[in-house]
Amino acid sequence: MVAVAGVYAIRDRATGKMYVGSSTDIYRRFSEHRIQLRRNQHHCIHLQRAWNSAGEGAFVFAILQTCVRADLLRLEQQYIDSGIRKGNIYNVAAVAARHQTGYGKRVLIQRKGNTLTRKTVITKRR
Repeated sequence: MVAVAGVYAIRDRATGKMYVGSSTDIYRRFSEHRIQLRRNQHHCIHLQRAWNSAGEGAFVFAILQTCVRADLLRLEQQYIDSGIRKGNIYNVAAVAARHQTGYGKRVLIQRKGNTLTRKTVITKRR
């Protein structure tokens, strides 16, 4: 499948609440989200809880807008801001950021009150 860059949403059909993200390969990112959600390992705890409660069938994965790579974060931020104003967003962070491997692990370490150091991240990855 050809890589499609743009902004996407994972939307709860019943509530209309959504998680917004952006990617240079949306279909690959959809697959990553599904895997994390099915394993109860998604970095967005609010989305994970809703998924666990309502089930996979209650959510739809949708492309909101395609764009060039340079516009990804700006457009994602516009959708996040709109969701915040409407009060229907799962995103924990109110600022769009580039997806980074290991981000969820770092957030979990911080939530547990551990000091986040390079050594901690490397140790937790093993």
